[in-house]
Amino acid sequence: ITPNYIWLTTVKGGLARFDKKTKKFTHFTQGNTGLKENFIRASCKSKQKGKYWLGYRSNGIALISIVNDQIIIEKQ
Repeated sequence: ITPNYIWLTTVKGGLARFDKKTKKFTHFTQGNTGLKENFIRASCKSKQKGKYWLGYRSNGIALISIVNDQIIIEKQ
């Protein structure tokens, strides 16, 4: 993850990345990443380097990593 990005969880838009340089958002959703749903209630950094936990509204949690601007689902 680069310092140029701000990552946000959303109610219906999955995970959103804001690029501070270009001032544009990129959305990582159920349709383009394999996330179980687009309503993400919470996120936190994992103890494992480069991995993050996401909490879904109704389908549990996921452990993800972000590599080359792609979300990789480690566990769901």
